[in-house]
Amino acid sequence: MKLTAGELSMYYEDGFLRWITAGKNEILRMVYFAVRDKEWNTVAGKIINEKIERTKKNFIVSYEMLFEKDDIKMQWNAIIKGDPNNRIVFDIKGKALSTLKKNRIGFCILHPIEECQGKNVLIQHRNGNLEENIFPVNISPQQPFKNIEAMQWRLNNDLKVTVNFEGDIFETEDHRNWTDNNYKTYSTPLEIPFPVTINEGDEIHQKIIIKVDGSITKKENKNSVEIVVEENKLPIPTIGVGRASVRDENYHEALKVLSTVGFSHYRINLKLSDHDWQQTLEDCFKEAALLNTKLEIALFINFSTIKRILEFINVIKGRKDIQQIMVLEEGQKYITNSLLNEALTGLRLQLPGILIGAGTDMYFAELNRSKLDASGIDFVSYSINPQVHAFDDSSIMENASVQGATVLSAKQKFNKPVHISPVTLRMRYNAEATEVSTNLPPLDKRQSENINAAWTLASLKSLIENGASSITYFETIGTRGLGIYDSLKGSNIFPVAWVLNALLAGRPYVLKSRCTNPFAIISLVLAYDNKIEILIGNKTKKIQKIHLAITGKFKAADLITGHAIDIAGTDQGAISIKLKAYQIIVLTQFVLQPSNKI
Repeated sequence: MKLTAGELSMYYEDGFLRWITAGKNEILRMVYFAVRDKEWNTVAGKIINEKIERTKKNFIVSYEMLFEKDDIKMQWNAIIKGDPNNRIVFDIKGKALSTLKKNRIGFCILHPIEECQGKNVLIQHRNGNLEENIFPVNISPQQPFKNIEAMQWRLNNDLKVTVNFEGDIFETEDHRNWTDNNYKTYSTPLEIPFPVTINEGDEIHQKIIIKVDGSITKKENKNSVEIVVEENKLPIPTIGVGRASVRDENYHEALKVLSTVGFSHYRINLKLSDHDWQQTLEDCFKEAALLNTKLEIALFINFSTIKRILEFINVIKGRKDIQQIMVLEEGQKYITNSLLNEALTGLRLQLPGILIGAGTDMYFAELNRSKLDASGIDFVSYSINPQVHAFDDSSIMENASVQGATVLSAKQKFNKPVHISPVTLRMRYNAEATEVSTNLPPLDKRQSENINAAWTLASLKSLIENGASSITYFETIGTRGLGIYDSLKGSNIFPVAWVLNALLAGRPYVLKSRCTNPFAIISLVLAYDNKIEILIGNKTKKIQKIHLAITGKFKAADLITGHAIDIAGTDQGAISIKLKAYQIIVLTQFVLQPSNKI
């Protein structure tokens, strides 16, 4: 639902505010409050007694929200007001209905990267002191702003944004560390020990006041989308797939079905602490042969198992079907230099033809905060998923575009090629849990839906156009994979597999492109010797109508079904295309035009 406060506009969704804009400028990406348990899991809330009053210049929203999970039970009363003076007040009062343990409770505001990156910001601390700072350009490993009572920044010379915080101590972190496309200002500071016990009956009161001053330039309403293409050709990185978490008697047949996709490698997890690691490795060599790939070995070691590294070397020495080895420390967030150096002594000497890298099996944040000595390795590595902090469709699609920023920061910090392994739709395990659990996180039904295909296309665009050297996506089959295989029913290939196949089948180059409506449309341009293919995806659940100025001989088809797409001409000489929710089409242009606009 769209709301307005003076000349500010925003969307109200599930109790929170999204995309607060002043004319053509985005002010804040989102304002919300959260309850996070002792394992950093975000507890879902249920809205009751919701009331909404709105006019063209102001609004009042009120509701109650109940958070319930395990031992957590909290009730909140929220009031959001927007007035004609370009001012928004978000007030929450919470009461614990049970005694619980929390890591964080309260407000979070998300600052858009595109509007804020590199901009000056004035921080008012709780003691009244003022500090001049900037929103980080490179991904900051630590909190750039602390002890915040208010913050103020300018989006241009005429527009000033002020946010005041009440009820707790706030600080800001660079959310790009976890591939969230924002900076996040939140309460309570991480330096305060957690978890914290909240007793039944305890109350929490917080308030955020947002004020925008200055001349607001109205947003131009364009009914066409322009895709601007650069001429430089970018190579497609090596792209692989992970071993299925669950395998049955049909697994080998499923690998044969996927062998035509064109993957370069097959990721396996090999723990030298397992008593049967040699048998596991032998099984994986056979599986990789069926998939027609080489192996990517995520080699987990620790100081107790480092002595087995020579056994490992003897098993694989001389083999030609290993593409790369990632050396990871079992049970730790990132590998320590002393353990890495000990492992490299044998690996480098005995395996000269294999790429050897290191880093973390977790998120870029862990690599960014590490003091990894990368001088002796060929690449650095880390994993990606879009659901560390948010799980809704809109946030997932928004966050895909910032994955490439981690590649650029990793390159600058370590001066090495960057390998992403793996990329998954949902986290594989809770990396921040204080209690060890063997339970896998819940499945995500979106894995088999068109939204995952659109998200993967956006992920590929971001990682390829920013120079990733190697990427491993998902698993072969299963609910975390590219499809389901049954010996009686045959294969059920998920839409995401067709996206990966589109890039790998013909081994094209990528031409970097920029779309004038990046919030709604993805564009990935593939260059062949005799044609250009433009993969155009809808990032939203709404129908998107786009107009493209394109000339020459071309055709269009749905990427997933292969069905031809009707294209209508416009009076301006452009073509008009209607995209369904999360639909991806392939627009093939058989004659490359000299213009760099499509």
